[in-house]
Amino acid sequence: MLQIDEFSSYHEELLEGRYDCMDRLVLNGYFPLGQQGGGFRSWWRKLTGSEKTLDDAHLQRLAGRFSRRVHAWAKKQTVALIHCAAGQRMHESNEKHA
Repeated sequence: MLQIDEFSSYHEELLEGRYDCMDRLVLNGYFPLGQQGGGFRSWWRKLTGSEKTLDDAHLQRLAGRFSRRVHAWAKKQTVALIHCAAGQRMHESNEKHA
C-alpha cells in the first residue's frame, strides 16, 4: 500500500484517487453558484456591487483578465499550460509533452 504524502493528507477531502508522480496537475472547477441564474446574479452583485454591468462584454473582459493572469503566473513559475477541449482525453494529449 502506498504511503500518503503531505500534499495528499492536507487536501484529502478535495482529492479523488491517488497519484504516483507529480509531473502534471489537472484542475477541474465546479462553481455551484454558477449553476443557476439566481446564484450567478448573487455572486455578480457581491463581486461588482450591482447587476448593471452583468452583460456579455463585462463577462468576456473578466474571463480574459483571469486567463491572462493564469498564463502570466504559469510563465513566471515555468509551468506549462496545455489547453484541452471538452471531452478530450487529457492523459493522452499530455503524454506528448512529457
